[in-house]
Parts: sequence; structure tokens; C-alpha cells
Amino acid sequence: MFEVPAEKINGLLSRTDRSVDWKLLLDRITPGNPCDLETASILIRAAGESSDAFSAIIEKANSIKQQVFGNAVKLFVPVYISNSCINNCEYCAYRRDNTEMPRRTLTGDEFRREIEQVVGMGYRVIELVTGESPDLKPPGSLAKYVRIAREVVDSAAQSDDPPEIILMSWALDDAEFVSVREGGPDSFYLWQETYDRKTFESVHSSDSPKADFDWRTGVFDRAIKAGIRRVGIGVLFGLGRLDFDMLALISHGMYLQETYGITIDALGLPRFKPAQGTPMQVAPSPVSDDELKLAVALYRLAFPHSHLFLNTREKLNLLLELLDGGGSEMNIACAVYPGGYTEPKSERQFEHYSYPTDKTVKLIEERGHKLSHFVSHATIHS
Repeated sequence: MFEVPAEKINGLLSRTDRSVDWKLLLDRITPGNPCDLETASILIRAAGESSDAFSAIIEKANSIKQQVFGNAVKLFVPVYISNSCINNCEYCAYRRDNTEMPRRTLTGDEFRREIEQVVGMGYRVIELVTGESPDLKPPGSLAKYVRIAREVVDSAAQSDDPPEIILMSWALDDAEFVSVREGGPDSFYLWQETYDRKTFESVHSSDSPKADFDWRTGVFDRAIKAGIRRVGIGVLFGLGRLDFDMLALISHGMYLQETYGITIDALGLPRFKPAQGTPMQVAPSPVSDDELKLAVALYRLAFPHSHLFLNTREKLNLLLELLDGGGSEMNIACAVYPGGYTEPKSERQFEHYSYPTDKTVKLIEERGHKLSHFVSHATIHS
């Protein structure tokens, strides 16, 4: 089971030795020789001290991305199953104490219509999202929704790439993973939120299941052992110290790859946004645009063959810059509540943007990117 190497990470971040040449270390990084933890710590420090180092790291990340993925950009769309939740996270509008938030769990038929709607928009990578909903706790309940999504997307007109179902739920137990695996997901994603134990415990109510730090860090061990070998890891930037969380996430990803012989499927890069009805309206450790760009670049250097999972918490112009700095997977249309595509409303889990699919797809392609896992309207209706 993964243990956060906090002492090692803090030691690396506090080093004052400047004898190692960051340029030499950066030159050595290739798709077959990724950045290790010590190198990442040196590059973090160099980027903070020198604009030349910052720019060189971004350029190197883009070079690595081009070597592995070329100009391909993988599009996904999130679809929410339920916004009911038994947890009480201080930063999330779906926290159980937020009585202002209308709650809803989609029926099977309602959910099928949502999936049909986004598939009709051209999307072939569907991220199924839910809080730790009591409606989905009975055995087989969550698997039912995975199975419906699988049926719909597999029967649709296909792109050149196989359709994918990503599940992002709560930290499932062994039996729950076995159950949802039978529904047919391609991958399981979950963000640790922060790897700093004290910060994690301070923002997650002690009477919530999510407050168990070790249970959450162990979720990928359980997923992989249950047969779901494609996993996505991440932190919520802004909760803990950025440099610590970046290195801890890199350490976690390396542990999973070395222990189970896998390649991390994706690394998430959500940044804190205020949410209505929550006690936390300002990030405890704010992350700037440049710091976000650095995180994207370092993740690319450490995991050359993994996707970097960008999202519409950010404005489109910044997302496009992040694609040029190592990013390779993103969403553009976004409804963060159940039924958001068939019945648009103003409810939301956090502040975010949603961009018109056709217009934004054209803009991305005009910048030289080639979209994958997406079917244009011309293809759908041909």
C-alpha cells in the first residue's frame, strides 16, 4: 500500500545545494527516460528562480508530448449521475450540509437520455461522475449506470478511436470494484485532493467516510486488484502546498506503475474554484496560472505516456496554452449536475465554464490539434 514519503519530499524541497545543473537534467529526459522525483524537485526550484528555466521546462514538456501523442487531443465529457453525497467536504457544493442545493439521482432512463445526448454531440469518451450517494450504495446500483453508458456509447457511430467509459466516484471497496468492473468501465479516476495529511483531515469532516486519508490513497490498489488497470490520479490544486502535492502525486504514480506494471492512464489538474453553500471560498494555498502550467509540464516529464486531464474550471485561452505545454486530454462542454445536458439549469458543483462544442472544436483544430475520440456532426448524420 502506498505511503506518502513526506519526509523525503520535504527533504528534497528544502535542499539548498545548487551544484546540479538543471539544464543537464532536463536534457536527459526522454519518453523512455522520464523525470524522477529528485529531478522534479530540482526543476521546481529552478522554475521558481529563473524565467529561462520555466520556459525551458514548458518547451521540453511540449516536445515530449509531441513525441508521444503528436498533435492529438483527446476530448471527454463529464456526465453526473447523482449530486447526493454523504460527505461534507468544505470546498464542494454537494456537501451534505448544503441545504440550498437541490438533490437528484438520475433514474436509469434519465441517465440513458443524458448519455444519448452527449454521444449525439460527438463525444466518445464519457466520464461518469457521482458523489458518495446513498442512492448508489445498494449492491449493483452503480454498475447499472456503467452498463447503460457502455451500451449507448458502444452502439453509436464510432470515431477512429475506441469509445471509453471513465468512472469517477467515491473510494470504492473491493466488492464495489468487482461489481462496477462487470459493468464495463475502461478506467477509474479519483483525485486525492491533497497528499498533506493534516490539510486533508482539516477539510474533510471527521464523521464522513472521505475523511479516511489512508483508505483514499489505497483506492487504486483496490481498483487494480479488482481488474481495473487503467487509473487516473490527481490533486485539487489550492488545498495543500503545490510543490509538496506535485511531488507526492508523482511518487504515487511511480509506485503504482512499479508495483503493478501499468502506465498511469491520466493525471488530473483541477484547480480550486469557489462553490456556493460552502465554508471555503478562498483557496488555502492559491495556485497561479504559471504554477498550473509548471504542474502540467512536470507531470508530462514524469509520465510521458499518460494523458494530462484538463478541465473547464479554466478559461479556454488558458486551456489552449496548457495543450501547448504538455496537455493532451480536455473537456469543453460541461454540466456539473445530474441531467445537465437534457435539462440545462444553473446548479453547479463549482464555478466552471462550458463552451459550445462545434465552435470550440473548430478553434482547437485551427490551432493545429487533431481531435481524437470525437465524431463530427457530419459523420454522425452521414
